[in-house]
Amino acid sequence: MIKSFRSYFRRYSAYAVGLLVALSNGHVMAQVNLVPNPSFEEYFSCPDDLNQVDSVVSWKNFGNTPDYFNSCATGFASVPYSSVGYQYPVSGFAYCGLLTYEAPGYREYIGSELTSTLIPGTTYYASMRINFANIPGADPDLEWWNCMTNKLGIRFGTTEYSEGSPHPTDNICHVYDDEIISDTLGWYRVFGSFTPATPYQYIVIGNFFDDANTDTIMTNPSPSGAYYFIDDVAVSTDSDFVQNYVGSILPSELERLEIYPNPTLTTCDVVYPHPINNDGIVCNLYNALGESIMTFRLFENQYCLNLSALPSGPYFLVLHDGHQFIRKKIIKH
Repeated sequence: MIKSFRSYFRRYSAYAVGLLVALSNGHVMAQVNLVPNPSFEEYFSCPDDLNQVDSVVSWKNFGNTPDYFNSCATGFASVPYSSVGYQYPVSGFAYCGLLTYEAPGYREYIGSELTSTLIPGTTYYASMRINFANIPGADPDLEWWNCMTNKLGIRFGTTEYSEGSPHPTDNICHVYDDEIISDTLGWYRVFGSFTPATPYQYIVIGNFFDDANTDTIMTNPSPSGAYYFIDDVAVSTDSDFVQNYVGSILPSELERLEIYPNPTLTTCDVVYPHPINNDGIVCNLYNALGESIMTFRLFENQYCLNLSALPSGPYFLVLHDGHQFIRKKIIKH
């Protein structure tokens, strides 16, 4: 499947015109994300294997073999199940993934050219969402990806790198997190600020610290590697905008699904207030570990979901209506 370039260029042409108008009126549009395609939704071709970051519009492989995952794919690069693990995007249908640690010194990087060169002396804020990819059910050949790390971060530069000429690992990074991220269910936000002294034009994501300066926790004996998913990248001069950035799914779209009563002791009604075609809507219920509990289809707008046999705790109902994933949390008392 090849995405149309027409809509892509229309969108960024409109953005450029709007920016020029704003500047001509003497106003700075602080709430502009300088990262193109920040949730990796636009693509040249649907991935059919690993190591296909170059199929993402505006993003490139900046070192070794990072990966692209999209719900349009099947097999190795699919969403939510892939050869690496199980995870839904923060928003939309896609995310990227990369190795942040593999001794001795192996790292993977992705990069993009910003929509506007950074202005020296101006304070910028940057964020991204990350998730530790170590869910049971991943490809057995990749079970050695069993390590959690810190130092995954965002760096800016003036040079474009490639698979065969990777970004250096030289213990320099503009925005990173010192905490070892172990959450396999939720998406952790890396956030920080910096003031460039150089007019940087590229953003690069990865672990820029060597083995001696990277903290690790091994979940199994070595050899080991650490793999993380990346989504919703943002750079702006507006701190609140970046710290609360959410990508392509709007709250109004999530409101299309109603569940009540919630919390519940036994049953709850699932109400989808829009027309349903003859194929129905695929629904999956997952527990807090991401394990599938049940699968069913909606053929009518209201469905009684029976949770009486399940233990107390949080569950996640995920619907795929043919266009997007819709997720709702259900609490069982």
